[in-house]
Amino acid sequence: MAAEEPVAEIAAAWVARLDRGLTAAEQSRLEAWLAGNPRHWEEFAALVDAWSLADRAKESPELQRLAQGLPGRSPRTGWRWAAGLGAAAALALGFWAAHPRAGQGAAPLSYRVVPPEAQTMTLADGSVVEVRTGGSFRTEFSPGLRRVVLESGAAHFAVAKNPGRPFVVSLGPVAVRDVGTVFEIRREPQAIEVLVTEGRVTIEGEDGLPPVVPSLGAGGRAVLRLDAAGKVAGVTLDTPSAAEVDRALAWSRTYLVFDRTPLADAVGAFNARNAQRLMLGDPAIRNIQLGGRFRADNVAGFVRLLGETNDVKSEWRPDGTIALLPAR
Repeated sequence: MAAEEPVAEIAAAWVARLDRGLTAAEQSRLEAWLAGNPRHWEEFAALVDAWSLADRAKESPELQRLAQGLPGRSPRTGWRWAAGLGAAAALALGFWAAHPRAGQGAAPLSYRVVPPEAQTMTLADGSVVEVRTGGSFRTEFSPGLRRVVLESGAAHFAVAKNPGRPFVVSLGPVAVRDVGTVFEIRREPQAIEVLVTEGRVTIEGEDGLPPVVPSLGAGGRAVLRLDAAGKVAGVTLDTPSAAEVDRALAWSRTYLVFDRTPLADAVGAFNARNAQRLMLGDPAIRNIQLGGRFRADNVAGFVRLLGETNDVKSEWRPDGTIALLPAR
């Protein structure tokens, strides 16, 4: 008698592989494996459901062991790996039509809305700050300077422009200076990370020392390593990919979670949260079922991936609405 296939172990290995990205050949192999047995899809989907909605992957020695053993995996710290796994798994799942799971009926389930892990506040100058749950800051505004002290955690800043009154975020050994930009800062005991998504900032040294980073523009990231005394021990500059930026800012965004959700309901979910409107141009596609986790504000990405992975095309109407239609 043939040995029973280790479905759970194989599914876990595929989920781990998603962290470093799949080749075209691996993508085909995965899709073939999922289609080969309903239990394959059930086990894989259960793992993705468990790991794509939180950073709990870093707590699993088994998944970490599987990921470490995969060829071609890029080196990352543990928390980065966990975030990457969640985003990659969600992307891979996102636009595969949801397969019925064993023992479940065909009736579609409702989608869920995952709110940001943040508190949003508008400061006296009009700047908007999103602070991740568990983080804290205080303001020290004066007529000539807008100072924010980020005491802990991560925060996303959309700074109101005022060249005559700079905006400075103090972080102990360094300060980030700006006059009107969008950027994220993550403060941890061993490192400070600054990610600029719009405009330009300067990262200054403490006590009037020369700048640690004289200029960091949109798309740039600086990671400042701290020593045991909390002083800057080194700086790494890079330009993260769009996917890495999306993962880094995931905590500040609203997500839609679909589980066998009809396309008609998915369209309604996006329309309820965006000025860009979607419409079903043909009722024949309204019951296409989707599964996965999606940024609620990324209508263009939703439409693009829908066209790549389902028999659905999009057409722009004169009024700006995007119509979804059968591809053939």
